Formats: sequence, structure tokens, C-alpha cells
Amino acid sequence: MAQKLNEKATTKRLAEFIVSLSDNDLDSEAFRHAKMSILDAVGCAVNGSQFDHSKIIARFALEQGGVRESTIIAQKDKALSYLAAMANSVMVHGIEFDDTHPIGPIHIGAAIIPVALALGEREKIDGKQFATSVIIGYDVAARIAAAVTPSLRLRGFHPTAVVGCFGAAASASRILGLDAEKTCNALGLAGTQASGLGEYGGSMSKRINPALAARNGIMAALLAQRGFTGPHAILEGDRGFFRAFSDKTKPESVFENIGKIFEITRNGYKLYACSRQVHPAINGALDLIEKNSIAVEDIKELRVGKVKWAAEATKEFRNPTPETMLAGQMSIPYALATAIIERRLLPSDFGPNRLRNSKRLDLAQKIIVFGDQNLDDAFQKDPVHAAYVTTVTIVDKTGKTYTTRVDYPKGEVQNPPTLEELLSKFRGLSREVLSEESVETIENAIMQLEKLSDVSTLTEQLRGL
Repeated sequence: MAQKLNEKATTKRLAEFIVSLSDNDLDSEAFRHAKMSILDAVGCAVNGSQFDHSKIIARFALEQGGVRESTIIAQKDKALSYLAAMANSVMVHGIEFDDTHPIGPIHIGAAIIPVALALGEREKIDGKQFATSVIIGYDVAARIAAAVTPSLRLRGFHPTAVVGCFGAAASASRILGLDAEKTCNALGLAGTQASGLGEYGGSMSKRINPALAARNGIMAALLAQRGFTGPHAILEGDRGFFRAFSDKTKPESVFENIGKIFEITRNGYKLYACSRQVHPAINGALDLIEKNSIAVEDIKELRVGKVKWAAEATKEFRNPTPETMLAGQMSIPYALATAIIERRLLPSDFGPNRLRNSKRLDLAQKIIVFGDQNLDDAFQKDPVHAAYVTTVTIVDKTGKTYTTRVDYPKGEVQNPPTLEELLSKFRGLSREVLSEESVETIENAIMQLEKLSDVSTLTEQLRGL
């Protein structure tokens, strides 16, 4: 039996929210998180610009020609705004170090911040407008994701790509100053392009998924600006997004505390360059090892328990012998083994030579990932929380067992990073590519965003590197 969806005009109400929200409606906490999210995304993009997938997409964007209006990070030439956003999105997401909102979970920053940078540069907006457009983009993407979590992911979609286009369209519409009618058209045009699958196979496809959302969102807003119409019931319609992409939808989630709680304040940040699903296991394992003085060579077995869907969401999660950078970052056994041995996890830890490191591979073979039946109840009661909850059990060579449970990995709002930790991450990533002076200039521009009169002052620092 088809479920009865909310009959109210969900898409229109969302468009009205995007248009009517004023800077004065946003609290200081939302702006603080906007700065942190932008800083985090820019650091990832600067570092990520040096990898093959980023170089390929940058060349592709430049080869399309057109008006040179928006910066592609690490490139001297500019590109059309939607192509620049697409390229920069790959750079943000491409090192698997970008922020993660627990709803979905989704990487909203990779889909939204490149849009605000590219279109903001084109439209010469100021820092406050830039931050506001980012906050709105996060809100729209997360709220729509909440309505279809966990069904969207369970059906095989990559939530970041699928809901990211709505957030990207919202951010772009706000920057272009579209009215409610045209913003509704933009949401409709973005939604009809919604796509992205979770079948990565260790390839580069995961890198491009948020980029397609960024591209589609800008295109939708630019078309709407010119009078191209889109369906005004793209979310709630009989053939709309909710019905097409989810088996069980919660439309009421879209408007729960809207305008009172901004989703960017619930954002999480990564301190390890790997899938967020690995982070709680890293936190738990390192905590057990430190508290009990367990030597790596004394580990006989390490068991990582997760809710069944998380353990089995992708075969890469359980593969101890990854052959590509992405496969290594998605592999709980390999990434966890590397973090235990190195006491860190950087993008460089997943290069071809590192993936063949015998010490890491030996430990990875001792790590077992399984669906923990004891956690299934948590999934039923709270699928958002259950996405991360993880048990870690270490058995040493004497047979002694050590166990812990991690509900929220370091970086979540329930276990937040300090500002200094995020600044240290940004500086470390950026210093591999930029001069100390450039790193400081970019950091200051972002942390004092409200004083920035034109976002191109920031993007100019990112050109050519």
C-alpha cells in the first residue's frame, strides 16, 4: 500500500524559507560553524587538488571553455561557475577528509561550499552573504535527508549526491537573489536531476557524486533565474522525490525546528582521512590500546561490531586488502590497522606503496567486521545515532579480552573537536601545498568572514597556488 505523504506544499514552503530567512535570523553559533565548515572544506580542497582525480576533473572543466568566471583551486585559469564548483567539489571530497553530517550520513560541505565559492565569486557577494548561503544549503540538504533516512541509503543511493543537489540549488538561489517562485523552480529542476549510487568498487565515482550535486544545483538556479520552470511538488508529489527515492518517508522532518535550529550546528568533522564509519572503531581501539598498554604485536584478534546495515552497507568496509586509495579509505580493517600503527590517518597513508605495507596488511587480516545483533535495537529506535555506534573488542595473545563501545566518534557535536584541532588540520593539509604566508592569509579571511567585502578576495588566494 502506498504511504500517505504530507499533503502540504512542502517544496513551496521550503522555497519560502530559503527566500525569507534574513541574516538577523541566524545566531552566532550558526556563523561559527559556517566558518569552521568553510575552513575545513578549503583545507581539504587545497590538499585534494594535488591528486589525480582532481587534476582530471580540473582539466575537464577548463576544456569546456565558456566564460572564465569562477576559480578552480590550484588552476590559473577560471571556468564557468557550475564547472568550477564541480571541480572544487571533487577536491573537497576526494581525500575522504571532509565534514560529515550525521543525517544520512552525508558530506554536505562538499556539495554546498564549492557552490557558494564559485557562484559567490561570480556575483561578488560579501562574506556574510557567503556564510548565509552556506548555512541555508546545509539546512535544506540535511532536512530533506532526514525525511528519507535510512531508506535512501538502504536502497543503494549515495545520500550526499542525491540530497546534495537540493542544498546546492538552495545556496545558489539565495546567492542569485531569486524570489520564492523561482527558488521553487530551482528546487524542482535540481530534484529531477537527483542521482548518485553507492556502488563505488574502489573507483573514483564516489569523488564525483557530490560534484554532480553541486553542478546540478547551480544549473537549476541559473535556469530558474532565466524563467525555466520546474515542478513545484518535486518533494511531495505523487511522482516526486519522497515517493521515488524512499520506502518510508518522514516529511515532517523537513520543518522540525526550522529557523530555530540550523543543521550546520550539528555538523561533524573528521580527524582521520577515511570513511566516517571507521572513526568510532579508531577511537575505541586507540583508547583500549592506550589504557591497557597493548602492543600492536600482541593483538591476536580485533572485532569491530556495527549495526547490520552499516557493517554490510558496502563490501569495501570489510575488505582487508584494498588496492586503491578509495578502497583503503573505505576499508575498516585496513584504515583501522593503519591508524593503530601510525597513530594518524592522512591522505598520504593511502598511496600505492602504503597500501602494500606488510605490517598494516598483517594487522588488517586480524580485524573482523560484523553485524552486532545487540546493536540492532539501537538502529530501530534511532537510525541516525546507530549509523556510528560501534563496539570494539581486542583479544591479545594471552587470550585476555578488552571491550569498549563508541556511540559518537570524535568530531561529532556530542564529542566535538576543539577549534585548535580544526585549525591544526587545516594548516597541516594546506602547508603541504601552500606557503606559510598564503595559509595564514586564507585562514584569516575565513575566520573573519563577516569583514570580507568580496568573496573573490578569498578565491584569488586559491588560484594557481
